[in-house]
Amino acid sequence: MGRKLKNSDRGTAKFIRIRNEKMWEVIDRLSALDKYKSNFNKLVNDALMYGLPKLYAAEFGISEQEETPKPEQSGGDIVGDSFLKIVRLLREVIINENINKSIVCSLFQVKELELEGTAEGKQFGKGYFQEAPDFLSDYEIRELRKLRD
Repeated sequence: MGRKLKNSDRGTAKFIRIRNEKMWEVIDRLSALDKYKSNFNKLVNDALMYGLPKLYAAEFGISEQEETPKPEQSGGDIVGDSFLKIVRLLREVIINENINKSIVCSLFQVKELELEGTAEGKQFGKGYFQEAPDFLSDYEIRELRKLRD
């Protein structure tokens, strides 16, 4: 009847025997790949996620398109995770830019109201003071050059 597991935790270690030499040859070839070089556990988990849904479908007569579990990336996808972090950071930059733009527009409107009816007010409203101060222009150029290097 077999041994009973003392611990019903899913993280319990279980051992298998592989007696098929051809399977060992395939495992050895896969183990040579960089992502599996020193991680036999990842290799076995990826193999199970690839083949287990097919076995389940064959045993229970379910087509693969029906409710078979989707393979999951074990250990996380470094490139995908990095991409998601970059997207989140870009969204944060866009949000901050929109907030800054809103504040600057509000300050512009207040200043325009203060100068209403004066010569400076007319110039201000027409955009004659649109040039950035030299120190800001220089800072922008320096930072853009740093990005290119």
